[in-house]
Amino acid sequence: MLPDLRRLTSPCALALAASALLAACGDEATPDPAPLTIEHTTPDPVQQEQHLTLRGAFGPEPLDARASVNGVCAAVTGWSPSRVTVLVPRGAGTGARLVVLQADGRASNPAPITITGPAHPRDTAYCGEELEGGLP
Repeated sequence: MLPDLRRLTSPCALALAASALLAACGDEATPDPAPLTIEHTTPDPVQQEQHLTLRGAFGPEPLDARASVNGVCAAVTGWSPSRVTVLVPRGAGTGARLVVLQADGRASNPAPITITGPAHPRDTAYCGEELEGGLP
């Protein structure tokens, strides 16, 4: 038999009833965010210090977005649910490379790109490292 709710007038009884209602609301599981999927990149080939457009399924703009090209940190300069723009960093090397997008703890599939033009090996800073005398 359920208690008569009209009799729950004391502060303790009201707090107990409110916490029971709130606890019931918290049982719903938060769905995992959709995976980041790179389907296509342009231009191909691309040069260092040129913008690369990633097309695919990325979802809403995340709080924390990063990219890497051949393991070298690359700035994310634009984000939409179907298109992300990345600045190919100096020091990413030339030839066949992979670009990976990371957002809020999720990582995309590695997508192949081709980088042409001169290499800048002294300017290489891998994600999490610093260049001598400054930020990557």
